[in-house]
Amino acid sequence: ALTARAESEIRQARSTIDGLLDSREREWAEPLPGRASWWSWSAAGVDAIEMNSGAGLDARAVLERHPIHDLSLADLKGGLPADWKTWTAELASFRFRAPAVGDMGLARVLASGDWPCLESLELRAAGAGQAATSELTGRGILQRLASLDVSRSPGWGDRSLALLGCQGAARLRRLDISQTNITANGILNFLSNGPPMGLEHLAM
Repeated sequence: ALTARAESEIRQARSTIDGLLDSREREWAEPLPGRASWWSWSAAGVDAIEMNSGAGLDARAVLERHPIHDLSLADLKGGLPADWKTWTAELASFRFRAPAVGDMGLARVLASGDWPCLESLELRAAGAGQAATSELTGRGILQRLASLDVSRSPGWGDRSLALLGCQGAARLRRLDISQTNITANGILNFLSNGPPMGLEHLAM
C-alpha cells in the first residue's frame, strides 16, 4: 500500500500536470487545435487524434512533433488526404468513423495506406465486405492484426469469414463480427476449420 506521503505527492503531481495542460495545451498541441476533432496525450506527447479528411493537417509536420500511433478518420469528404501513406506509416490503431462508404470504398482506403505497424483495425458500420477483407489478406495486414472489428456491416458474410479463417491470422486476439450477415453454417465452418489459435474474444 502507498504511504500517505506518496499519495500526497501523486495528487500534487497530477494537479501540476492538469494545471499545465489547462494553460499550455493549445501551444503544446500545435498544429492540431482548430483542425483535429480531438486528441489525447501520453507521456510521450499526443499519441491519438481524430480528424476529417479535409482537416488541412500536414502529416510530416504533425508526426515530427507528435508520436501519433492511433488515428480516427471521421469523414471522406473530398477523398483521402494527399499524404495518406505518410499518416498510415506508423499507425498501430486505425478507426474508420466516417459514414459507410461501402465495401469497394473501404478496400480503396486500405489499398491507399502502407500499414506496416497496424495492430488494431475498427471498420464498424463502414460497409466492410469481401473486397475489404481481400485487401486485408492480400496485403498481409490481417496477419499482423491483434484486433479486428467489422461489426454492423451487413455486407460482411460467410465468404468474408471463410477468407479470414483460411489466411492464418496468428496474432488475432479480438474479433467482432456482431450484426453482420454471418450464418450459423458460416460460424460452424469457421470454427471447424480452426479459428486463429490465439483468439480470446469473439463477438457475434
